Amino acid sequence: MVNKSEFVVTLFDTMGRIQKAQINRRFQFPGGEYHFEFGGVDLFIPSKIRIHAQIHNGDIMELSLLTDAVRRFYPGIEVHLDLPYIPYARQDRVAVKGESLALKVFCDAVNSLGFKTVTVFDPHSLVAPALINNVIVKEIESDDLFMVIQDETHLINAVVVCPDNGARKRSEHFRGISPELSANQLVFCDKKRDPISGVLSGYYVINPTDIPSQGEGPVNFFVYDDICDGGGTFMLLATAIKEHMGSRPYNLHLIVSHGIFSKGKEVLLNEYTTVGAIYEWI
Repeated sequence: MVNKSEFVVTLFDTMGRIQKAQINRRFQFPGGEYHFEFGGVDLFIPSKIRIHAQIHNGDIMELSLLTDAVRRFYPGIEVHLDLPYIPYARQDRVAVKGESLALKVFCDAVNSLGFKTVTVFDPHSLVAPALINNVIVKEIESDDLFMVIQDETHLINAVVVCPDNGARKRSEHFRGISPELSANQLVFCDKKRDPISGVLSGYYVINPTDIPSQGEGPVNFFVYDDICDGGGTFMLLATAIKEHMGSRPYNLHLIVSHGIFSKGKEVLLNEYTTVGAIYEWI
């Protein structure tokens, strides 16, 4: 079940002061229409407004209504958007005739709202940032890592695992945010598919000789990717790593930028010591 989208409006003035603004009312009519009533902040004159939007249902109508309400309350003030997760980012191409290019439709709608800047976090591909006007792209930093793992002993004997070819650049960046993560070679994996149907059947390790299957103490494998939805692919990845570890103890840690976790975390926690996200939906 998809959670309700989340919105926060923050006001900034020329003195550097910051105030969180009030959304007085937000509800949905029986016919499905959304309603917002924005309350602002008494005796506070903003020079800039930032809307943080975690859109969990792909519906941009709520963001459109809130943006309109904010602009009517504070006319003429520049409005910025924080949009960490980009809905439809995985639908960034037309696979068969008759499909819509869903990502472009969504980005066109965002662009129509005329934000001064749009800040996104670890987009699924380069397509989304190319389609959004005035975009600022942020990536994971060391503070984000420590917020998720909490236990720094997990960084001992750390090895970063790249889940597939599409995640190479993301994994290389992740490996570079901490000296502990960059101490060992990056382990590259990729998907195994049925040659006829194309159905995913598992994972394999491209460079198994770089897996430290010998040595003292447990190995801490860090799998980093942009999105975890149901988590099935990460369970297959865990099996591929296990095949190369022999008798040496190890822990698997799954960290993603956007944790949808549509089937919960419980199954994943059977294989992974850590399952966390920078932006989590549950």
